[in-house]
Formats: sequence, structure tokens, C-alpha cells
Amino acid sequence: MPELPEVETVKNELAPHILGHTFTDITILWYGIVKTPSVEEFRSRLVGQKITDLSRHGKYLALALNSNDLLVIHMKMSGSLLLSRDSREPPKYTRAIFHLDGGISMFFRDPRKFGRVWLVRDWRMAAQRLGPEPLEPEFTPQVLAQRLKNRKAPVKALICDQSVIAGIGNMYADEAIFVAKINPLRSGSS
Repeated sequence: MPELPEVETVKNELAPHILGHTFTDITILWYGIVKTPSVEEFRSRLVGQKITDLSRHGKYLALALNSNDLLVIHMKMSGSLLLSRDSREPPKYTRAIFHLDGGISMFFRDPRKFGRVWLVRDWRMAAQRLGPEPLEPEFTPQVLAQRLKNRKAPVKALICDQSVIAGIGNMYADEAIFVAKINPLRSGSS
């Protein structure tokens, strides 16, 4: 399940292969993957756009386009992005194929159909619902304590809550709680 470190790895691995390339077509194999706008508008706004930057916030991957749109991708529990330079058949569970110039295809695979893509104008609007990232220099034990203050929910649930801390899921929450010797059922305010 892609969490913050895995999405950062995907970003870093994709960047040298897709940065500066232009979308030539998109094949949507499962329409439920497109969250917003409509599939038709998604396709028409994306085709012809050049990828100018790749970034990540929490578990979200964002591809900046020369139109000032952002293609935002959340792989959820089972999604993955695969690149190919040949015209092979899409891998099993491919939900969308992003065709780029230079013969590059980017396959969005998602066996469980939880992953989503958005085409948005303002990333800040979407990202404002997310908490701070645990790897930011501003994220200190004091910041975490403040975010957990007065919260009755179990500490593990709070650490996995993306509005409290962006990018942490079950796997890393379990590891952090174990290393810190904290009972995962303990309330956040305790």
C-alpha cells in the first residue's frame, strides 16, 4: 500500500522518464478512476499538455502541466504506476493508460479499484485538508502534541488520519507506535 515513502519513490522514479513529455492520448478503462472533472473534460484538458513538474504531498502525487492544471493521482491501497516504451498489452488490472510523446505509456494499475485521479487548477485547495508532513523541518514533537491535544480517538487512528499527519498509513503508524512503546488504543489527548 503506497504511503509517503513509496509515493516519493514513485515520483523520483517517474520524473526522469516523463518530465517534459506531452500527453498525446488517454485511455480510461474504468471510468470510476476519474474523480473530477468528467471523463470527457478530463481527457480534453489533459491531451496536449506537457508535464512541467512532479511533486508529492502525503500520499498524493501531482503532475504539474503547462496549462497550470495539475494531474493529481492517489494510488490508495493497491494502485501502481508502470511505464512502458513498447505497445504491449496493458498489464492486468490497468484502469487508465496515459499516452505520452516518445512512445511512452504510463499504466495506472489498481486491482481493488480504490485509486483515483483528479485534474485540478489549485492544488492548495485540495491539500489544505491534509495535515503537515512528518518529514518537514517544521514538524516537531510539539507540533504533533498540539495536533493530538483534546482528541479522544486512539493515537493510532489519529496518526493515520490524513488531516492530522499527511502520508502515514497503517504500516508506518504501527512501526512508529511500536518503536515509541505507545499503546495504539491510548487516546491522543493522553
